[in-house]
Amino acid sequence: MHSRARFFPAVALGLLLLVAVPEIRTALAGLEYFRVREVEVLGMENLTHGVVLSQASLRPQANVWDDLSATKARLAAHPLVRTVEVRRDLPDGLVIELEERRPVAFLPAPVLTPVDAEARLLPLPEVARRLDLPLLQASLDAPGEPVELTPAQLRRLTSELARLREMDPASFALVSEASIDAVGDIVLHLGEPRVAIHYRAPLAPDHLREASHVLRDALRRTPGRIPGRVDLRFQGQVVVHFVDTRANQGS
Repeated sequence: MHSRARFFPAVALGLLLLVAVPEIRTALAGLEYFRVREVEVLGMENLTHGVVLSQASLRPQANVWDDLSATKARLAAHPLVRTVEVRRDLPDGLVIELEERRPVAFLPAPVLTPVDAEARLLPLPEVARRLDLPLLQASLDAPGEPVELTPAQLRRLTSELARLREMDPASFALVSEASIDAVGDIVLHLGEPRVAIHYRAPLAPDHLREASHVLRDALRRTPGRIPGRVDLRFQGQVVVHFVDTRANQGS
């Protein structure tokens, strides 16, 4: 029992030492025994096994001892792939482990297009385009005058949305629209209740929790008046601006 336990690690070490010699690696790459017969793909969310294999573009007689750097480079070039690793699974398999780019919002471009935290356009399958994500709106430099987002503004906005999703998924799920102004302040429009959150990124988790508490309290204590905007631009302060619904009621 003990001799077998020592034998297999020794064989593995010996094989690794052998393949470190280019001539031996080339010889092994010509053996049918090491021809790739199975490819396992880990980390898929929107990509499919077929799409990944097509992007990998393995040659018909691919061998596990082939240089994997070219395969990795082809996979990394796919617009939905954020990171990827390719490793051998001896004697006849490869394992592709990837991390996909995750959409954080929709950008009107001019049709709704998903974008990730780095503001990259993501060619997601049609079914994935039905995700419930915030809509990125043009910035407002002056009331009623939308200005097209610059690349820097867009990246800042998508980065902040990604951070919010990691920090507080429940709050992120309430965001229906997001915009950014000329000085870089973020405005998040919540779907329910209908209120805008105005703040300077990055928003501290404690400040967001305090704002949620104040907002719930305002809804409970002021019937007939609902918050229209919550201003969090000042550290340690939550300023609530109300909309008086009774002013819009007919006599």
